[in-house]
Amino acid sequence: MAGIERAVTAWAIGPRESDVYLMLFVAALAMWNMGVAFAAGVVLSEVLRRGWVRV
Repeated sequence: MAGIERAVTAWAIGPRESDVYLMLFVAALAMWNMGVAFAAGVVLSEVLRRGWVRV
């Protein structure tokens, strides 16, 4: 049951669908390198906010 509860909260991250993909991308990178994940998350967040890439 705990896995299902965590999966449900992953879909309640933000009002836009791109927020979910951003969170999953940063979480995946954080498994490898936290600093790179933070930097990539900031850049990707700005790119998605400006509409340069659509998800």
